[in-house]
Amino acid sequence: GITLFYLSNSYFYLSAPFLILGLFGLILKDGTFDLFQYSWRKWKPSVFSQNNSKNDDDSERNVQTLSQSMGNWYIGFLKIGGSLLAISLIFLIAYYII
Repeated sequence: GITLFYLSNSYFYLSAPFLILGLFGLILKDGTFDLFQYSWRKWKPSVFSQNNSKNDDDSERNVQTLSQSMGNWYIGFLKIGGSLLAISLIFLIAYYII
């Protein structure tokens, strides 16, 4: 049969992918990889082509950082994952109390 422990595990497994995607989006939105993206933009043109400095200056003005381009798509994943995790914890607490 279905026990509270089984329900707790099931809801935890359902919440994990939502929380992983949501936290990944939150980390990107926080600007953690902006320096890496900036370094890649500076390194890539110099390695793959020989542009003059005027083109590099123009391209730097139009650069949109990774954190600015993220949007708010991750909030929905965090809400769904958090709700499922809360349900999982409720079932787990109920399992140990009952």
